[in-house]
Amino acid sequence: MAATYEPRVGALPAILESFVTEQQQTTNTTETAPAGESSTEAEPFDADRAMEKIRKTNSENAGLRKRLKELEQYEAAAKAADEAKKSEAQRFAEQLADANRRAEEAELGRLRERVARRAQLPDELADRLRGTTEEELTADAKALAALTASVQASGREERRKAPDPSQGQGMALNGDPLEESLRAKLGI
Repeated sequence: MAATYEPRVGALPAILESFVTEQQQTTNTTETAPAGESSTEAEPFDADRAMEKIRKTNSENAGLRKRLKELEQYEAAAKAADEAKKSEAQRFAEQLADANRRAEEAELGRLRERVARRAQLPDELADRLRGTTEEELTADAKALAALTASVQASGREERRKAPDPSQGQGMALNGDPLEESLRAKLGI
């Protein structure tokens, strides 16, 4: 189970600064030959001193590895925070684009209704108007109004020309011809 680290403002530079300071101190504390002695002289091998140097170097390396892991965790947390900010900005941009789209659709709907009223079209036909500008919608409304007017006029003419066959054509049930035919069959 890995611990999560929250990056703090100023924490990362302080850790880096201490890391650099430690590195400088380790390079400055490397053993140099004492003054007056030449470094060309061969020193006898001292196993205890060599083991002490190895332990010291291993200890320094372990500390540096530990610091490196901490820094990597801080770096990962900082990258995650940057990604979260970017994702949040993208989410806000998408919400803004969606709001703008809905506002444009609403404005176009109101414009369609206004143009349809001016052209005296029924409310049901307002949604059928095509175009994105008032001029385009007006031209389409005029064409649709002319079409609906011609359809309505032709419908009225057809109704005037053709009578309804169920209205008085043929023999009535209570009329004389029926009564006469019944009397003839019954012999009355």
